[in-house]
Amino acid sequence: MHKTGILCAECKFKCEAMLGNENISLEELSFLQATLATHERAYAEAKHLTRNNMIKYRESDYGKEKIAAYVAKRGKKEKAARKAIKSTGNSAKAIAKLPHVENWIKKAKSNGFALAFDAFTDIVARSYNGASLLAALATDGYVDHVTGRMEFDLQMRDVYALSHTMRSIREFSQGALKAVRSYAKAPKFRMLIRFESRDRKTKSTTIGTGFALDDEAKLDYAERTGGAGYALRKAIYGLHKEIHGHDLKARSKLSLAEAPNPPVRKVRSLVRRSDLPRVIKDELLSILDDPSQSFKKRAILNGSIFLNVQSSQSFPWHHCYAKLGLGSSKTKSNVNLSALRTILRKVEANGLCKRKFARHWIAAWAGFDGSITPFNFELLIDNSPKMIKMFDILTALAFGDNSELNPGDRSCIEVLFRVESDPDVINEEGKSILRMRTARHHLPQIYTTLDAVMSDWIPRRKQEVCRMYRQEDSE
Repeated sequence: MHKTGILCAECKFKCEAMLGNENISLEELSFLQATLATHERAYAEAKHLTRNNMIKYRESDYGKEKIAAYVAKRGKKEKAARKAIKSTGNSAKAIAKLPHVENWIKKAKSNGFALAFDAFTDIVARSYNGASLLAALATDGYVDHVTGRMEFDLQMRDVYALSHTMRSIREFSQGALKAVRSYAKAPKFRMLIRFESRDRKTKSTTIGTGFALDDEAKLDYAERTGGAGYALRKAIYGLHKEIHGHDLKARSKLSLAEAPNPPVRKVRSLVRRSDLPRVIKDELLSILDDPSQSFKKRAILNGSIFLNVQSSQSFPWHHCYAKLGLGSSKTKSNVNLSALRTILRKVEANGLCKRKFARHWIAAWAGFDGSITPFNFELLIDNSPKMIKMFDILTALAFGDNSELNPGDRSCIEVLFRVESDPDVINEEGKSILRMRTARHHLPQIYTTLDAVMSDWIPRRKQEVCRMYRQEDSE
């Protein structure tokens, strides 16, 4: 027993493991239970004392001065790091030289863990989850190389897919997190309401409740709320269509003078009739009645209101991921095709099927950044020759053995997709998007092929589409 009554992590783990031993005597069982109970009490008291001392420190003049100096120093370092990375085009070499990365690599090595690119690709190639993980990070994920964290921001109705993704990434990183001695808390969700201008260039966000990844009641609540918010937005779009005949894309290019928003009373009625929780309804209705919140009011009237969920966590592998060159939701790609081929060779060496690996990759990509509907299958990809080549390799692997989709002398992308640029999707980093949209007559073959790899990485509403095709085939 430790003098303070608080067990170290190793001793606590040993005690808990011994409790699971079926052959343990009643005397030993009683002693272990008492030891753990003492630990919990002492730990709670110490935590409470630490929290109170921290509050006092933060509120003192000395504490405020020290915290301000630390924040300024950290901000200066982060700004310099961002500038260095940006000037080298998100270079993996520049990222590998960041102080925290070098420190992590050194710590991991001292603990007998190789935080290296070869080890990263080994883990990726051990299961089909590796393909889904890469697709997730490259699409709706944002890897902040300066802080070593990754973040996701998804529609609230897809909260279950995000819950699975965050737990899987944490499991994938568990060995690395222990090796670099990162004791960060488990990731949580933050629900938010985002109000945007008609052209999507200005945003205002209201942060809502936070909850744990495995809180089933809150997950169900978020999924229902997100679905209701999406339905409300569609209903407001319907009002615009009824009044002006403009679809969303056309309206985003028009001013309020050219296409005025619908009357407040009509939108208020839609909010009242929606299935949103009372607390969110009341918030939206109060904004519609508040002249001081003109931006948010215009966003609601325009239908530019989004219910999203965010989550982030430490990702010690981020410098290795950077070497793949897949980019992320806010950064351009520069795909390392040689590394891609290495991963595929390792997949085969591990006894996995390369075709199935490619199918998981494509399905997850469409789940995060694309469309899986009864009328359309679409992938949104970075507009770069190497990214197109990567999908040439993946689509040939995923669908090339299907006689109805056999590319012959043409690339699989040419057979399956119409690839077109989307001038409306260019973010602050200058990242432009290509839409890979399939022809209607290819949908049955694509969905029956991908049905077998539908997993929890993919939003439930999109999985249902593939199941629908499977049922039609069986009938």
